[in-house]
Amino acid sequence: MGKVFVVAHGATNGTSIPLPEGVTVTTYVPDGQALPGHRLAAVLQTGGTGAHITSWPAMGSCSNYSLRNLDNEEALSAMEAAHYGGIEAVFIGSPGWPDDIQLCYPEHCAPDAQCAGLLHTLHANGYDDIHLVCCASASSRPVPYFDEHMREMEELTGRIISLLQDDSDPASAERLWAGLDPQQQNAVLLGSPAVLTWRYQCEGRDILATEGIDSLYALAYFEDTEPYVASSYLQDPVLKRAISTHEEAILGELTRAIQEGADDGEILARWTSRPPRARAHILQGHRVEDPVADWLVMHLPDGPAPLRIKRPQRRRRI
Repeated sequence: MGKVFVVAHGATNGTSIPLPEGVTVTTYVPDGQALPGHRLAAVLQTGGTGAHITSWPAMGSCSNYSLRNLDNEEALSAMEAAHYGGIEAVFIGSPGWPDDIQLCYPEHCAPDAQCAGLLHTLHANGYDDIHLVCCASASSRPVPYFDEHMREMEELTGRIISLLQDDSDPASAERLWAGLDPQQQNAVLLGSPAVLTWRYQCEGRDILATEGIDSLYALAYFEDTEPYVASSYLQDPVLKRAISTHEEAILGELTRAIQEGADDGEILARWTSRPPRARAHILQGHRVEDPVADWLVMHLPDGPAPLRIKRPQRRRRI
Protein backbone atom coordinates (compact mmCIF):
# COMPACT_ATOMS: atom_id res chain seq x y z
CA MET A 1 0.00 0.00 0.00
CA GLY A 2 1.13 3.55 -0.59
CA LYS A 3 1.55 7.03 0.76
CA VAL A 4 0.21 10.08 -1.10
CA PHE A 5 -0.07 13.81 -0.44
CA VAL A 6 -3.24 15.56 -1.59
CA VAL A 7 -2.71 19.27 -2.35
CA ALA A 8 -5.70 21.60 -2.61
CA HIS A 9 -7.71 24.39 -1.06
CA GLY A 10 -9.77 22.74 1.64
CA ALA A 11 -12.56 23.29 4.13
CA THR A 12 -14.25 21.00 6.63
CA ASN A 13 -18.02 20.78 6.31
CA GLY A 14 -18.91 19.95 9.89
CA THR A 15 -19.43 16.20 9.44
CA SER A 16 -17.36 13.19 10.37
CA ILE A 17 -16.80 10.18 8.10
CA PRO A 18 -15.62 6.64 8.82
CA LEU A 19 -12.30 5.61 7.33
CA PRO A 20 -11.83 2.29 5.52
CA GLU A 21 -10.06 -0.31 7.62
CA GLY A 22 -6.30 0.23 7.67
CA VAL A 23 -6.47 3.74 6.21
CA THR A 24 -4.88 6.73 7.95
CA VAL A 25 -5.63 10.34 7.05
CA THR A 26 -3.11 12.93 8.23
CA THR A 27 -3.76 16.68 8.29
CA TYR A 28 -1.34 19.53 9.01
CA VAL A 29 -3.59 22.14 10.55
CA PRO A 30 -6.34 21.86 13.21
CA ASP A 31 -9.98 21.97 12.18
CA GLY A 32 -11.20 25.50 11.63
CA GLN A 33 -7.85 26.97 10.61
CA ALA A 34 -6.05 27.77 7.37
CA LEU A 35 -2.73 26.30 6.26
CA PRO A 36 -0.20 29.08 5.51
CA GLY A 37 1.72 28.83 2.26
CA HIS A 38 5.11 28.36 3.92
CA ARG A 39 3.76 25.44 6.00
CA LEU A 40 2.28 23.83 2.89
CA ALA A 41 5.64 24.12 1.14
CA ALA A 42 7.54 22.75 4.14
CA VAL A 43 5.28 19.68 4.36
CA LEU A 44 5.76 18.86 0.68
CA GLN A 45 9.47 19.61 0.74
CA THR A 46 10.13 17.29 3.71
CA GLY A 47 7.41 14.69 3.24
CA GLY A 48 5.80 15.90 6.46
CA THR A 49 8.83 15.00 8.58
CA GLY A 50 10.55 18.37 8.94
CA ALA A 51 11.26 20.07 12.24
CA HIS A 52 8.41 22.18 13.65
CA ILE A 53 5.85 20.42 11.45
CA THR A 54 2.90 19.24 13.54
CA SER A 55 0.52 16.66 12.11
CA TRP A 56 -2.81 15.17 13.17
CA PRO A 57 -3.08 11.52 12.02
CA ALA A 58 -6.57 10.06 12.24
CA MET A 59 -7.70 6.43 12.13
CA GLY A 60 -11.26 5.12 12.33
CA SER A 61 -12.88 8.46 11.45
CA CYS A 62 -12.01 12.01 10.45
CA SER A 63 -13.65 15.27 9.42
CA ASN A 64 -15.07 15.37 5.92
CA TYR A 65 -13.40 17.86 3.59
CA SER A 66 -14.47 19.80 0.52
CA LEU A 67 -11.44 20.24 -1.73
CA ARG A 68 -10.87 22.50 -4.71
CA ASN A 69 -7.99 23.36 -7.03
CA LEU A 70 -5.20 25.84 -6.33
CA ASP A 71 -4.71 28.77 -8.67
CA ASN A 72 -1.85 28.59 -11.19
CA GLU A 73 0.81 30.36 -9.13
CA GLU A 74 -0.06 28.42 -5.98
CA ALA A 75 0.03 25.13 -7.89
CA LEU A 76 3.38 25.99 -9.45
CA SER A 77 4.98 26.68 -6.06
CA ALA A 78 3.46 23.52 -4.58
CA MET A 79 4.65 21.38 -7.49
CA GLU A 80 8.18 22.75 -7.07
CA ALA A 81 8.07 21.81 -3.38
CA ALA A 82 6.75 18.31 -4.07
CA HIS A 83 9.41 17.77 -6.75
CA TYR A 84 12.11 18.92 -4.31
CA GLY A 85 10.77 16.56 -1.65
CA GLY A 86 10.55 13.59 -4.03
CA ILE A 87 7.06 12.72 -2.83
CA GLU A 88 4.02 11.34 -4.63
CA ALA A 89 1.34 14.01 -4.74
CA VAL A 90 -2.16 14.52 -6.16
CA PHE A 91 -3.09 18.07 -7.12
CA ILE A 92 -6.85 18.62 -7.20
CA GLY A 93 -7.76 20.17 -10.55
CA SER A 94 -4.76 18.71 -12.39
CA PRO A 95 -5.33 16.37 -15.37
CA GLY A 96 -7.35 13.35 -14.25
CA TRP A 97 -8.76 15.06 -11.17
CA PRO A 98 -11.84 17.30 -10.86
CA ASP A 99 -11.62 20.96 -9.84
CA ASP A 100 -13.59 20.20 -6.68
CA ILE A 101 -14.35 17.02 -4.79
CA GLN A 102 -15.27 15.90 -1.28
CA LEU A 103 -13.27 13.48 0.77
CA CYS A 104 -16.45 11.40 0.98
CA TYR A 105 -20.06 11.68 -0.18
CA PRO A 106 -21.89 9.96 2.73
CA GLU A 107 -25.27 10.09 1.02
CA HIS A 108 -23.89 7.96 -1.83
CA CYS A 109 -21.53 5.82 0.23
CA ALA A 110 -22.77 2.34 1.14
CA PRO A 111 -21.26 -1.16 1.35
CA ASP A 112 -22.83 -2.10 -1.97
CA ALA A 113 -21.97 1.18 -3.76
CA GLN A 114 -18.70 2.76 -4.80
CA CYS A 115 -18.33 6.23 -3.28
CA ALA A 116 -17.10 8.85 -5.75
CA GLY A 117 -15.21 10.72 -3.03
CA LEU A 118 -11.46 11.21 -3.04
CA LEU A 119 -10.85 8.96 -0.04
CA HIS A 120 -12.39 5.87 -1.62
CA THR A 121 -10.85 6.62 -5.02
CA LEU A 122 -7.36 6.73 -3.53
CA HIS A 123 -7.96 3.65 -1.39
CA ALA A 124 -9.18 1.72 -4.44
CA ASN A 125 -5.91 2.62 -6.17
CA GLY A 126 -3.72 1.26 -3.40
CA TYR A 127 -3.19 4.22 -1.06
CA ASP A 128 -3.73 3.72 2.67
CA ASP A 129 -1.56 6.57 4.04
CA ILE A 130 -3.28 9.76 2.85
CA HIS A 131 -1.96 13.21 3.75
CA LEU A 132 -4.21 16.25 3.25
CA VAL A 133 -2.07 19.31 2.60
CA CYS A 134 -4.78 21.95 2.66
CA CYS A 135 -6.70 24.34 4.87
CA ALA A 136 -9.27 23.00 7.34
CA SER A 137 -11.34 26.17 7.49
CA ALA A 138 -14.95 25.94 8.57
CA SER A 139 -15.91 27.57 5.27
CA SER A 140 -14.41 27.97 1.82
CA ARG A 141 -12.86 31.28 2.91
CA PRO A 142 -9.58 30.70 4.80
CA VAL A 143 -9.41 31.76 8.43
CA PRO A 144 -6.47 34.12 9.09
CA TYR A 145 -3.68 32.07 10.61
CA PHE A 146 -0.29 33.75 10.91
CA ASP A 147 2.70 33.11 13.08
CA GLU A 148 6.07 34.77 13.50
CA HIS A 149 7.79 32.57 10.94
CA MET A 150 5.18 33.28 8.28
CA ARG A 151 5.39 37.03 8.87
CA GLU A 152 9.17 36.83 8.63
CA MET A 153 9.03 35.00 5.28
CA GLU A 154 6.47 37.42 3.89
CA GLU A 155 8.61 40.38 4.99
CA LEU A 156 11.75 38.90 3.40
CA THR A 157 9.92 38.14 0.17
CA GLY A 158 8.53 41.68 0.03
CA ARG A 159 11.96 43.21 0.63
CA ILE A 160 13.56 41.09 -2.11
CA ILE A 161 10.87 41.94 -4.65
CA SER A 162 11.11 45.64 -3.75
CA LEU A 163 14.88 45.59 -4.26
CA LEU A 164 14.49 43.80 -7.60
CA GLN A 165 12.19 46.58 -8.74
CA ASP A 166 14.68 49.27 -7.69
CA ASP A 167 17.14 49.82 -10.54
CA SER A 168 19.39 52.14 -8.52
CA ASP A 169 21.30 49.26 -6.87
CA PRO A 170 20.90 46.00 -8.85
CA ALA A 171 23.21 44.09 -6.46
CA SER A 172 21.23 44.91 -3.31
CA ALA A 173 18.79 41.99 -3.73
CA GLU A 174 21.72 39.62 -4.27
CA ARG A 175 23.40 40.84 -1.07
CA LEU A 176 20.20 40.32 0.92
CA TRP A 177 19.78 36.86 -0.57
CA ALA A 178 23.36 35.85 0.22
CA GLY A 179 22.76 36.77 3.86
CA LEU A 180 19.87 34.33 4.30
CA ASP A 181 20.43 30.83 5.61
CA PRO A 182 19.40 27.86 3.38
CA GLN A 183 16.12 27.29 5.24
CA GLN A 184 15.09 30.90 4.77
CA GLN A 185 16.03 30.78 1.10
CA ASN A 186 13.99 27.62 0.53
CA ALA A 187 10.97 29.06 2.32
CA VAL A 188 11.07 32.23 0.19
CA LEU A 189 11.60 30.29 -3.04
CA LEU A 190 8.72 27.95 -2.37
CA GLY A 191 6.39 30.80 -1.46
CA SER A 192 7.17 33.26 -4.28
CA PRO A 193 7.20 32.39 -8.01
CA ALA A 194 8.72 35.84 -8.71
CA VAL A 195 11.75 35.17 -6.52
CA LEU A 196 12.07 31.64 -7.91
CA THR A 197 12.16 33.07 -11.45
CA TRP A 198 14.84 35.57 -10.41
CA ARG A 199 17.03 32.85 -8.89
CA TYR A 200 16.76 30.69 -12.01
CA GLN A 201 17.78 33.72 -14.06
CA CYS A 202 20.78 34.41 -11.79
CA GLU A 203 21.82 30.79 -12.12
CA GLY A 204 21.37 30.96 -15.89
CA ARG A 205 23.55 34.08 -16.20
CA ASP A 206 26.27 32.40 -14.13
CA ILE A 207 26.18 29.31 -16.33
CA LEU A 208 26.26 31.41 -19.50
CA ALA A 209 29.28 33.36 -18.23
CA THR A 210 31.29 30.39 -16.90
CA GLU A 211 30.28 27.44 -19.08
CA GLY A 212 28.84 28.98 -22.24
CA ILE A 213 25.63 28.76 -24.22
CA ASP A 214 25.84 25.01 -24.86
CA SER A 215 25.61 24.25 -21.13
CA LEU A 216 22.85 26.82 -20.59
CA TYR A 217 20.81 25.46 -23.49
CA ALA A 218 21.25 21.86 -22.43
CA LEU A 219 20.06 22.72 -18.91
CA ALA A 220 17.04 24.65 -20.20
CA TYR A 221 15.74 21.90 -22.48
CA PHE A 222 17.11 18.69 -20.99
CA GLU A 223 14.30 16.14 -20.83
CA ASP A 224 14.19 15.98 -17.03
CA THR A 225 14.38 19.76 -16.52
CA GLU A 226 11.23 21.46 -15.26
CA PRO A 227 9.65 23.58 -18.06
CA TYR A 228 9.60 26.48 -15.60
CA VAL A 229 13.40 26.74 -15.91
CA ALA A 230 13.32 27.52 -19.63
CA SER A 231 10.39 29.95 -19.25
CA SER A 232 12.36 31.77 -16.52
CA TYR A 233 15.39 32.08 -18.79
CA LEU A 234 13.27 33.49 -21.61
CA GLN A 235 11.98 36.28 -19.34
CA ASP A 236 15.56 37.55 -18.94
CA PRO A 237 16.71 39.74 -21.89
CA VAL A 238 20.33 38.54 -21.78
CA LEU A 239 19.43 34.84 -21.61
CA LYS A 240 16.63 35.17 -24.16
CA ARG A 241 18.99 36.82 -26.68
CA ALA A 242 21.67 34.16 -26.12
CA ILE A 243 19.17 31.30 -26.53
CA SER A 244 17.62 32.86 -29.65
CA THR A 245 21.04 33.38 -31.26
CA HIS A 246 22.02 29.80 -30.43
CA GLU A 247 18.81 28.44 -31.96
CA GLU A 248 19.31 30.51 -35.11
CA ALA A 249 22.76 28.97 -35.43
CA ILE A 250 21.33 25.44 -35.01
CA LEU A 251 18.68 26.13 -37.64
CA GLY A 252 21.29 27.71 -39.93
CA GLU A 253 23.46 24.60 -39.68
CA LEU A 254 20.45 22.44 -40.54
CA THR A 255 19.60 24.70 -43.47
CA ARG A 256 23.12 24.57 -44.94
CA ALA A 257 23.24 20.80 -44.67
CA ILE A 258 19.95 20.50 -46.56
CA GLN A 259 20.97 23.01 -49.23
CA GLU A 260 24.32 21.29 -49.74
CA GLY A 261 22.61 17.93 -50.23
CA ALA A 262 23.96 16.15 -47.17
CA ASP A 263 22.74 12.63 -46.46
CA ASP A 264 19.18 12.67 -45.07
CA GLY A 265 19.99 10.06 -42.45
CA GLU A 266 22.98 12.02 -41.19
CA ILE A 267 20.95 15.25 -40.96
CA LEU A 268 18.15 13.50 -39.08
CA ALA A 269 20.58 11.82 -36.68
CA ARG A 270 22.13 15.17 -35.78
CA TRP A 271 18.72 16.81 -35.40
CA THR A 272 17.17 14.07 -33.27
CA SER A 273 20.20 14.06 -30.94
CA ARG A 274 18.73 17.24 -29.47
CA PRO A 275 16.03 16.99 -26.77
CA PRO A 276 12.44 16.96 -28.18
CA ARG A 277 11.53 20.10 -26.24
CA ALA A 278 14.50 21.94 -27.75
CA ARG A 279 13.52 20.88 -31.28
CA ALA A 280 9.94 22.02 -30.73
CA HIS A 281 11.07 25.39 -29.37
CA ILE A 282 13.37 26.00 -32.34
CA LEU A 283 10.65 25.22 -34.87
CA GLN A 284 8.00 27.21 -33.02
CA GLY A 285 10.15 30.29 -32.53
CA HIS A 286 11.88 30.72 -35.89
CA ARG A 287 10.56 31.12 -39.42
CA VAL A 288 11.87 28.79 -42.10
CA GLU A 289 12.35 29.66 -45.79
CA ASP A 290 11.58 27.41 -48.77
CA PRO A 291 12.85 24.97 -49.95
CA VAL A 292 14.18 24.05 -46.53
CA ALA A 293 10.67 24.25 -45.11
CA ASP A 294 9.43 21.58 -47.53
CA TRP A 295 12.28 19.27 -46.54
CA LEU A 296 11.52 19.79 -42.87
CA VAL A 297 7.84 18.97 -43.31
CA MET A 298 8.69 15.79 -45.23
CA HIS A 299 11.51 14.47 -43.07
CA LEU A 300 11.49 15.75 -39.51
CA PRO A 301 9.94 13.42 -36.91
CA ASP A 302 8.35 16.44 -35.24
CA GLY A 303 5.93 16.75 -38.17
CA PRO A 304 4.67 19.90 -39.84
CA ALA A 305 2.56 21.20 -36.92
CA PRO A 306 5.28 23.14 -35.08
CA LEU A 307 6.61 24.87 -38.20
CA ARG A 308 6.08 28.55 -38.88
CA ILE A 309 6.90 28.47 -42.59
CA LYS A 310 7.75 31.79 -44.22
CA ARG A 311 7.15 31.48 -47.95
CA PRO A 312 7.83 34.10 -50.65
CA GLN A 313 4.78 36.22 -51.38
CA ARG A 314 3.27 35.73 -54.82
CA ARG A 315 1.86 38.55 -56.86
CA ARG A 316 -1.81 38.27 -57.66
CA ARG A 317 -2.82 38.49 -61.30
CA ILE A 318 -5.40 41.16 -61.96
